[in-house]
Amino acid sequence: MRTLADFELARRNLSAMVRRQARLAAGYVQWTATADAPTNFKALCRMWRECETDGRPFKVSSLNCENTIYMHAEDNWHFRLWHDILHVTMQQDFSYLGELAVATVHLKAAANWFGSESPEFALMRIETVDQLNYFHNTGNFVPNQLEFAKAIFLHN
Repeated sequence: MRTLADFELARRNLSAMVRRQARLAAGYVQWTATADAPTNFKALCRMWRECETDGRPFKVSSLNCENTIYMHAEDNWHFRLWHDILHVTMQQDFSYLGELAVATVHLKAAANWFGSESPEFALMRIETVDQLNYFHNTGNFVPNQLEFAKAIFLHN
């Protein structure tokens, strides 16, 4: 049975992992967290091209970063950076299948870092696949990602 202590440790470990993965994904590209980040795939790809050609910072959304699985809002920004760069580099749109393809890369990274039976892997699955399925089934984002994740983590 997983405990709240397992949950908190997994949160800390995943926060460290996504910061590292984001730095690797971004490479030389500068980035910033802002409220006016692209909200569709076409705009995201256009921004990526501009970042590569004229050095503009890559924008990730700073909105709704409270109550996530990560320890700090900045950790969630790093996850979004890594996530959005994967969308562009994999040419996967924001459809269910596009999101699932990107989630698979996140899960592979978590498995490589921690193992596929680890609490961190379970939490990354909640962060990606379970939230994606929630959105797909309801048409809404999870209102409180932290409580959503905690409930699934502790009861599965």
